[in-house]
Amino acid sequence: MNPQELTLGHYRALAESYAGMLEAARRGDWDAVTAAETGCRARIEELRALGDVALDAAAARRKFALLQRLLAADAEIRDLALPWMRKLEDLIAGAGNARRVALRYSSAP
Repeated sequence: MNPQELTLGHYRALAESYAGMLEAARRGDWDAVTAAETGCRARIEELRALGDVALDAAAARRKFALLQRLLAADAEIRDLALPWMRKLEDLIAGAGNARRVALRYSSAP
């Protein structure tokens, strides 16, 4: 396999990984999203290891289309995660407030 095909194969695999993360996010399966994200990081590292590969015009268009798919999936994942992340932030803030109140009043005379 030539370097151009190898590079496009890695971009395809990365876009497919993001599609899997998106499906998991749509189901609300955040553990699966996290697991898939680990796989995405590995694919990104593989792409970095390939270095810059010169692509012909057709391959560059395919790479661009794959990146657009990837970025669209990433944006939707973030939109889906936002309410979940807000709940988590509220839980953490609430726990911190409860701890501060408990510490304040447990030391009262």
